[in-house]
Amino acid sequence: KAIKAVTGPLGDNSKPKVLSAEATSLTTIVITFTKPIADSSTTKSFYEIENGVAVKNVSLDNGKRVITIDTSGLDSLIGKLVRIVVGFVTDRLNKPNQMVKTEVYVSVPIITKAPTFAPTIFSLLPQTTLRVMPFGGELTVGQASVEPGGYRKTLFRLMREKGYNVDFVGTKQTNSADGIDNDHEATASKFISFYDKFADFWLDQIDYPDVILLDVGVYDFEEGRDIETAIDRYDSLIKTISRLRPFSHIIATNLLYREDIVNNSIGTFFNPFVEGIVDKNKANGVNISFFDLRSFVLPSQLIDGVHPTKEGYEAMADAWLRAIKLVAGPEGLYGKPEIISTDTSPDFNKFIITFSKPISDSSAQNFDNFVFEDGIDITHVQIDEGKRVVTLITTSYQKFSGSTLTLTVRGITDRTKNSNTIKTNTVRKINISE
Repeated sequence: KAIKAVTGPLGDNSKPKVLSAEATSLTTIVITFTKPIADSSTTKSFYEIENGVAVKNVSLDNGKRVITIDTSGLDSLIGKLVRIVVGFVTDRLNKPNQMVKTEVYVSVPIITKAPTFAPTIFSLLPQTTLRVMPFGGELTVGQASVEPGGYRKTLFRLMREKGYNVDFVGTKQTNSADGIDNDHEATASKFISFYDKFADFWLDQIDYPDVILLDVGVYDFEEGRDIETAIDRYDSLIKTISRLRPFSHIIATNLLYREDIVNNSIGTFFNPFVEGIVDKNKANGVNISFFDLRSFVLPSQLIDGVHPTKEGYEAMADAWLRAIKLVAGPEGLYGKPEIISTDTSPDFNKFIITFSKPISDSSAQNFDNFVFEDGIDITHVQIDEGKRVVTLITTSYQKFSGSTLTLTVRGITDRTKNSNTIKTNTVRKINISE
């Protein structure tokens, strides 16, 4: 009854949305939707690709969720983000729901050809890393008896194959697997309030994450703990993470299907509200997106009706990869670089500026991109190995002890092909300790 209340044989009554978009080759783009869509969705005019790229053919898979677009070619856009406008797609209900016209972006892969006797290989991984924090409970830890590393094992491999120099971050390494970065922030059998309480403690011990994969809440329902307000505690956790790490992108998901009575409670009090909570936080400036992880793991991929099989963990990994690709490429989060923090040195001749993503060496080493209004001269610039921290070596500012200096930053670009530039004349006030 609970399932019937929210969905029917052809899906729920929501409008279809784009779940992920990917350029799988230099001629093909694949778009996955949140629910089954109508056969008419193969109409070529429903998909507009910028830069004069023509849509030659559109096909729909047997599951009715995945569109494959054959294009005139993306060769001239290698390494760049390409905008696609998707519209007029409808679901398969008797009274069809039409999607809201949507812009999505795909990164055209950088692929190099090996000698004829070898298979096609991906280019070398970028020098900089994408920091991903797997943050959750039992399913983020995974079951070592089923799949060492859980979904993290496959996700790490898939991200490397797609050109991401991924760095998993977290304070724990439970259920480790060979050949991957085993850091994560997952603790099994804990309530949502536990993660909210300790988020500050954990985040203070690790590098600033670029992406946080948030998958918590099931234990509250397993234990029947105030399940009617579980979604409010989830909202509180999102706000806590955003307050602590405002430049990290949170990917928040619903909870997986289960073949027990807990599934009914989740379907009544939690899953229907997750996307709305995400949308409200996003409207308030939180760096967050919703991802329907539940739709990727089938009931047949549960070993006991609750926990994923090896194939289930692999399906989770594939789903997370799709979600990550919507918000970040191998060179970092999409969007402009921003300043996370500015610090001073005890010897009064250094300013340390930390950016939200890797930045280009050329823009960091351009003295003209950093201007002090107080007569301080820059003598040298250093950028760290991770390309996120810039140290300005300056003339002494000891005479300004106890006062505030004004720094204007401009012209700083990231390391993507699009060279996204920091907001013009970004100003920071720096307090100089005595």
